[in-house]
Amino acid sequence: MIKTIDLTKRLVSIPSWVGFGCDEQKVGQFIYDWLKSNTSLEVIKQPVKDGRFNVIAKGNGPARRLLAGH
Repeated sequence: MIKTIDLTKRLVSIPSWVGFGCDEQKVGQFIYDWLKSNTSLEVIKQPVKDGRFNVIAKGNGPARRLLAGH
């Protein structure tokens, strides 16, 4: 069972903006790892540039949700 509040707390505790001492890749890696460990979705990293990446997760059926964070 997903504990939404606990998951949200973990996500917002990760410095995820681009700038000195921060690295948005850490939150992307957290999301990637969580999806791989907690779902049956196919999860991939789509390279963007400078080590940055998009996380794409998909199943076999039609899309039911789309989340685009920025």
